[in-house]
Amino acid sequence: MVLGIGLSAALTGCQGDERIGEVSTKERQAQIDVENKLATEMENDLQTRQKFYQAVAGVYEGQAQANSGTVFNIRIRLVPSIAPFSAKRVRMREEVASDLNNLYYNAQVLLWTPESKVGAVGCRATGIRANLNEGTIEIASTDCPNFYTIKINDEGLINGKVQDTSVANSQRIARGIMDGKITKAASIYGEIQPTSSSDALNFTAERSKNPADRN
Repeated sequence: MVLGIGLSAALTGCQGDERIGEVSTKERQAQIDVENKLATEMENDLQTRQKFYQAVAGVYEGQAQANSGTVFNIRIRLVPSIAPFSAKRVRMREEVASDLNNLYYNAQVLLWTPESKVGAVGCRATGIRANLNEGTIEIASTDCPNFYTIKINDEGLINGKVQDTSVANSQRIARGIMDGKITKAASIYGEIQPTSSSDALNFTAERSKNPADRN
């Protein structure tokens, strides 16, 4: 009888351990599923952001005119800090979070008089982030003496001008890019505010047609 009770208790204990093991395995799998779901959501967010950064990236050339009437040539280069992730695997949240936190533009701006490039002045700035809702990019850096407000446009310039400069238009274009309906910005425009003068400059610039400038 004692032996029977002992065997029964042992079997009950084994069954209990198996049930605990099953619950523990299910809990671990549930946790993995939650982690993968969150990582996938973050990856989708990153891909949406990348659509904008890649669509606007490139070299733009045009003119900037001061209120005084002085005209300069302008060249703006925007380079994303991170290329889109293309491997077909579910990344850890930490990996995706790193890309989300470190996605920005490296920017270069050059200004020179139409007569000569010898007197060109410019700057480089890093850590420039886009406003995806407004379709704007602001360059405000200690590395650049001027403050730049850049807006995106999905059409080329007509007589050197953007036809629709409304906030609603840049917002529409930004949404179109992130929805996949627009693949490339055709031109940009905006304002340059020098730190040493109140004479602001308005500029318009088209995407460069030089093959060397293509992304």
